[in-house]
Amino acid sequence: MNKRHSIWASAAAAVIVLCLMFALNASFMPEETAVLAAGSAFETNLSDWAAVDGSIWSETENGFTSDMNSAIEDEPLKYLVKSGQKVDGSKSFRYEVEFVIDGYGAGLSISTGSRTNFYAVEVNKEGHVYFPSMSKNGWSVFADYAAPLSSEEKEAFSGRHNMVLEYDSSTKTASVTVDGIVRSDSTAIPGKALGGNLGLYFEGCNSCYFTKAVYTETGESSGDVDLKDYFETNMEFEAVTENGFDYSAKGFGGTNGGEKPQCLAKSNIVIDGTKSFKYEVTFSYSGYGAGMGFNVVDADNYAAVEINTESHVYFPLKIDGNWQTFYPNAPDLTEEDQARTEHNIVFTFDAFDWYAEVYVDGQLYQEIYDLDPEVISGNLGLFFEGATTYYTKAIYTELETRTQAPEQPTEEAAPTEVPATDAPVTATPDSEPAATEPAATENGSKDNKKENNGDLGKILLIAGAGVLAAAAVIITAVLVNRRKKTKE
Repeated sequence: MNKRHSIWASAAAAVIVLCLMFALNASFMPEETAVLAAGSAFETNLSDWAAVDGSIWSETENGFTSDMNSAIEDEPLKYLVKSGQKVDGSKSFRYEVEFVIDGYGAGLSISTGSRTNFYAVEVNKEGHVYFPSMSKNGWSVFADYAAPLSSEEKEAFSGRHNMVLEYDSSTKTASVTVDGIVRSDSTAIPGKALGGNLGLYFEGCNSCYFTKAVYTETGESSGDVDLKDYFETNMEFEAVTENGFDYSAKGFGGTNGGEKPQCLAKSNIVIDGTKSFKYEVTFSYSGYGAGMGFNVVDADNYAAVEINTESHVYFPLKIDGNWQTFYPNAPDLTEEDQARTEHNIVFTFDAFDWYAEVYVDGQLYQEIYDLDPEVISGNLGLFFEGATTYYTKAIYTELETRTQAPEQPTEEAAPTEVPATDAPVTATPDSEPAATEPAATENGSKDNKKENNGDLGKILLIAGAGVLAAAAVIITAVLVNRRKKTKE
């Protein structure tokens, strides 16, 4: 072999060795993301998995799980991982997860930001199938609890479970199936819960291995459904608190749980107390309380009429964050009214008398006297706290406002007009001739004058009494007339 051939042979051998070394190295290089294929211990069609809880997630022979070493002391029991799959509510989809659990609870997350910023669906050993969320305001729920597990299912909770979330983009609602049983149907899902990455979630477990996470798009939104059609109103609303209001097939509203946070929306209708009106709302609620708002500014400044699970009909008022009431509680709700699934509140205000009436489910529960218009003046709104609430009606109607009728002027009686029955009759040319006066004499003229003056005094006295009597009749008539107008 000549020198040239020897050089080429050495170069080729070097290339082969380098290729072998690269291939061998590549087989041991860790992947940047946990892209796991079907057929492994974790069946999934999702990729780019990344922990958001401070722990390390990896595939094991039992499934996909966390090492549960997050080094976060305030929340050591909640663990989350997100995929690269994002959802925004514009497409219908099906998301199925399966897991084997020894511990408290687990499920799926539909918006996975961090341990303090997520929306999830969980089933736990207490039998709850529910919708927890975490935000800067702390723990809450974003939808009503679903149907719970049976006592037998709770007893046998440790082990394998299957959960399916099917979301309908046209109605913004979802159904949740756990272990083959539909636990929640037509659950309204707020837009904020759909603006993020799909993920997995568990808490309080000795171990939890996910064996399946499969996402399937089931169609674009048809666009034929206008969710505002489920809310009858002649007003426009905007939320003034972070959570709680969105349009869905259940109406206008949503959920905010936790420590009874107040949820407020204000309308474009502004009242000033000078006009009479009627304000009517219809809603369903599950939780603490709900009703209508007045003078809505923000969560620290509003008035409201609320019914709640304590059976109260009451009138909360907040000024610069200081809570009080603007009128004493009404009588408690009857058992029949408390048991209703849908409620109606009507508030009428009479601007003339500063008087209001509050009707709940068709019954008059409170009359409010001397209501200071300043308390309710401002934007009308909607109000609920610590509840899942959906409003299906909010109607404002301006009523005719009574005004003070002007007093009718009274006619002054002419001084000479005296009722014939009260005045003496004087002779006229057609009447009988008057008696002839005696002739005046020098000695008797003064006496005769005194006599005539005495008769004149009597006549004037009688006439004066008649005038006073007539005036009394007129004054009495005026007073009676005024009383009638006041009553009217």
